[in-house]
Amino acid sequence: MNEKKIKVAVITTLGSNLIQAKMTPLSRVDLISEILFVTDKPGPPIPKVRYIILPKFFYLLFIFKSITKFVCLFYVVLVYRPSIVMSYNILHHGYSAWLVARLLNKKIYLHLIAGFKDIKIEKEFSDNNLVKKYPFICGVLDRLNAWVAIHSDLLFVPGKETLNLLKKELHIPDNKIHCLHSTIDIKRFFPKAESPIYDVIFTGRFQAVKRIDFFLKAIELVKKRIPNVSRWRKRSAES
Repeated sequence: MNEKKIKVAVITTLGSNLIQAKMTPLSRVDLISEILFVTDKPGPPIPKVRYIILPKFFYLLFIFKSITKFVCLFYVVLVYRPSIVMSYNILHHGYSAWLVARLLNKKIYLHLIAGFKDIKIEKEFSDNNLVKKYPFICGVLDRLNAWVAIHSDLLFVPGKETLNLLKKELHIPDNKIHCLHSTIDIKRFFPKAESPIYDVIFTGRFQAVKRIDFFLKAIELVKKRIPNVSRWRKRSAES
């Protein structure tokens, strides 16, 4: 007997590369007929993905852009009736996804792509505008993030470290956590039979939120273990 296909509503703000990385595998799930993607601007064309972007003048109706996107998500879920509402990160899209899902009796899945830092915010490194402007509210946000995570139907995490912290710190059971390890698209990235030009490469925005301090410490460790390493390069997300 054939399973009934479902729709999934997604709310987040991701760059084109991350959209490609996150949505392409999701679009290949046979059970999913359509992905309704509420975001700020169209992403790359992906089968089954429909980008839903409000005209800019709608953002003038509310003080905060996040409220406008919440209203948009509520309308999308109410009209198109997806079975699942998902968000990538908790602050702040996860709040909208959770509330809409609970109001309209849908399943809520959260992707903690920043690991446990999606729960416990590192205010010194956060690039969230609310945190940067009002860092003193991080304690409240941490508790809210934890509550939302505990009361969600399923959490996707990048690895076992986050999984173990969720179990230890928040007492979330195994059956509500699923590891989705980062992968490489071998159609886009594959080794060539050539000598390497660089010994170490950092790919990402060269900003504090990407924890450049960890990268520099890693370089220091590599230099100690492999003294002849002399070439390294950072590649920005924009290049």
